[in-house]
Amino acid sequence: MVNVASRVHYRGRIDFDRITTARARYSAQAAYAQSKLANVLHTFALARRLSDTRICANCLHPGVVATNLLPRWLRVVKPLISRVIFNPERGARTTLHLALSSEVAGISGRYFDEYQMPQSAAPLASDVQLQESLWHMSARWAGVPA
Repeated sequence: MVNVASRVHYRGRIDFDRITTARARYSAQAAYAQSKLANVLHTFALARRLSDTRICANCLHPGVVATNLLPRWLRVVKPLISRVIFNPERGARTTLHLALSSEVAGISGRYFDEYQMPQSAAPLASDVQLQESLWHMSARWAGVPA
């Protein structure tokens, strides 16, 4: 199992109360960072749950990829910084590596960078208690057993 996260997860914070509060102040950047942190937390929690199986769960930062998901301002300056922005094919490289390569068979619960190298995730992402809280809250919000 492969989850696409982002290096932005290092800036993420999880505030369960604000997630469900309709009047909470919203910031698109903070929400994106929080969602990417949640991807990493979920991946690590799932990897623990699958540890007695042959199924692996990892996550990755694909790099900055030139898609329609890029903010408009970044697309405007793209010609100036094109060396650091990957095309979609290059951006898919780490995802495909984790899904298909025998080099990572049996490796689970890791975060990989855009060069297919394992990296340390954010300290918050390694917080097992936070991983479990997110797992149980997500199950509750989805109305399924944890």
